[in-house]
Amino acid sequence: MQAAESTSFKSKTERAVYSANIWLSHPTLLKTIMENNLSVVIYETHMRNAALLKKIYPLQFDDEDYLDYFVSALSSLICGVLDVYFKHGATEPVEEVYKIICECISIISKTFS
Repeated sequence: MQAAESTSFKSKTERAVYSANIWLSHPTLLKTIMENNLSVVIYETHMRNAALLKKIYPLQFDDEDYLDYFVSALSSLICGVLDVYFKHGATEPVEEVYKIICECISIISKTFS
């Protein structure tokens, strides 16, 4: 697979699904991390590489504190989704999981807005 920054995407959904498929190409590692409550490894890696994430994804945060919150929230979301995904047997299509996540984020946003 090509790196996400060198691949052309037709939509944000396509980019997200591509990224998820890269993650899920290592199911044994991810499942082991989640089953052993080691999601802090994923979280801390994201936090240490926040500047890289800002380069790869078009994040519009000038204030580094906002970037920290964003990366923290995103990483926590990824870890939570991975946990549920493996508890469900890792059989759901990535596109379906992405759709569910988007709906959940929308509901959260409407609830707190």
